[in-house]
Amino acid sequence: MASIAPTFEEALTLAQDLVDRYEHDKVPATALKDLLATPAGARGFLVVFLCGDYSYADHPPEELLHLLQTAPAPLPELLVKNLVMSTAMMLTHTRQGSPEAVEGSHRVARRARALLEKLSSCQDQLQAMQLALTQNTGPHATFLKKWGYDTEQRQAMQEALAGLVGLTV
Repeated sequence: MASIAPTFEEALTLAQDLVDRYEHDKVPATALKDLLATPAGARGFLVVFLCGDYSYADHPPEELLHLLQTAPAPLPELLVKNLVMSTAMMLTHTRQGSPEAVEGSHRVARRARALLEKLSSCQDQLQAMQLALTQNTGPHATFLKKWGYDTEQRQAMQEALAGLVGLTV
């Protein structure tokens, strides 16, 4: 019998539980792999992992990197989008005079970039995002247009991608 994919809200709860358990050395690899196999699960995991107060999120263990490396779509796309969105939001929060929000966005960008440096499975998505930013074409051009990123934000996004595209791991 096939399992029903969780809603985003359910995935957040599942991700929170799994990430908490993972931090305490109870590695739920099968459950995490199952969660990452669904779009809502991948989104929920990234929200919890990139935003949360987890020391291992800054230095993920090899077994977690392997799970992320082998995770199906949409994890690579979501991870790339997390990098560029959080980079743009750092500027937005700076403009709004919200230093705590800047720090939160910086944490997400820093962690997303660190993962992208280690995951070769994200190269196609990195290239697609770079193409959208530099030539306004490809699958991510619509995403960038939808959110209305300005010139300064798009430049910051390009800088955030610098050195990642074409990286061999």
